[in-house]
Order: sequence, then structure tokens, then C-alpha cells
Amino acid sequence: MPGRIEPMRAITLLGFIEEAPRSGYDLKRAVDEKLEGVVEVTQGTVYYTLKRLEARGWVKGSTSRNGRRPERRTYRITEEGRRAFVHLLEEAALQTDRFTSPFDVALFFTPRLPAETVLRAVDKRLADLARHREGLRRIEERFPVRWPFHLYYLREKAKEIADTNEKWCLRLRKKVREKSLTRV
Repeated sequence: MPGRIEPMRAITLLGFIEEAPRSGYDLKRAVDEKLEGVVEVTQGTVYYTLKRLEARGWVKGSTSRNGRRPERRTYRITEEGRRAFVHLLEEAALQTDRFTSPFDVALFFTPRLPAETVLRAVDKRLADLARHREGLRRIEERFPVRWPFHLYYLREKAKEIADTNEKWCLRLRKKVREKSLTRV
């Protein structure tokens, strides 16, 4: 049996390959351009996942050469891959979201951490949120026209979650600072 495939990566790559045959490089570029802030993958992850998809028979790769350029492997989705894609999409759409993160577990045990560590963690989350927002802003700049319904609401969800998380982090940071000052 071929190795395990992370479902979100499989959905992402199969979805883009279903649109048009693509190379690993083209897939990475498409993910970065179209799903920035939603899905992040490294070039290595793209090729690793493509190997797994091909081993399962969900994509078929073919190698070609254009003039003096290096060989290029392009992937096409198979019928079995289309069925798997729809199945994975249905599972993802019906899957229960996780509303907790490793940060939440660490937060539970914050009385055991120095205030500086908690503040550093909150500041890191705020910086991560700022990068996420910047990615959303770049997407909006690249695609200034009216967005299709599904993309508009996906973007709005991401912005609202970032806004709420930022407000929450700022409140937490203020409270941690207040508490650390009262202990001195």
C-alpha cells in the first residue's frame, strides 16, 4: 500500500491538477498564488505528495523535454483520482473543525510558565496573524475584481478569524502584563 497522504494536500494538488495538467513547480506556484493564507506547502511536500498520488493511481505523470530545457514531469488526474478527489472533498466538507490548538493546551498550563514566555508566545501569534493578513491583502491586490461567491466567503472567514484572534491576543497580552506587574 502506498504511503499515507495528508488529505488537505491531496485535495489541493488534485484540485489544481484537475483544472489542468501541471508540473510540481506549477503546482507549488498555483498554491502560493491562489491559496496564500489558506494552504501552505513546500516544494518538497508537493513532490512527496505527487509520488503518493501517483502510487495510488490518482495521477499519472509523464516526462517531456522542450528543446534544451531540462526534462519536465507533468501530472494528469486519472478517473480514479477524480473519484478520490470528490470523496476527499466530501469528507473535508463534513469534518468537524478543531477549535483548539497546541497554543491552547500550553495556555492551560501558563501558570507554570514565566510571564515573559507567555508574552513571547502571544507576540509570536500576533506576528503570525500579521503575516496571514498580509497574505490576504496580497491576494486582494492580485485579484481586485469581484470574487466568486465561494472565494469571497472563504476570504471573509479568514479575515474575521484573524480580527477576532488579534483582539483576543491583545487582551491576553494586556492581562498577562497586568498580572506580572502585580506579582513584583
